[in-house]
Amino acid sequence: MFWKRKKPKEIVNSVDPDRTFSVGTTDTNYMFYLVDGAFYIRKNVSKDPRYGLVVKINGREKYSERDLELGAEIEYIHPRLERAESAGRIKSIEVK
Repeated sequence: MFWKRKKPKEIVNSVDPDRTFSVGTTDTNYMFYLVDGAFYIRKNVSKDPRYGLVVKINGREKYSERDLELGAEIEYIHPRLERAESAGRIKSIEVK
């Protein structure tokens, strides 16, 4: 019997979001998906179908939807690298 490696909870292949946001940062543009109080993130131009979990907004690990504001610093789990990466500071937010 072959054991399959479990994927970490920080990286998922599909989401069923409660709300969706288009966020422009100093680096690039991202789509934020709010699922059960946590944000999952994906670059707009990414070919990778996986989503990474936002781990910090403004240096705080416990965040809410209200913390998503202009100038906030975002850190997330990069799906391919499987480690925390900075997404930059938020320049624009649009609710989809």
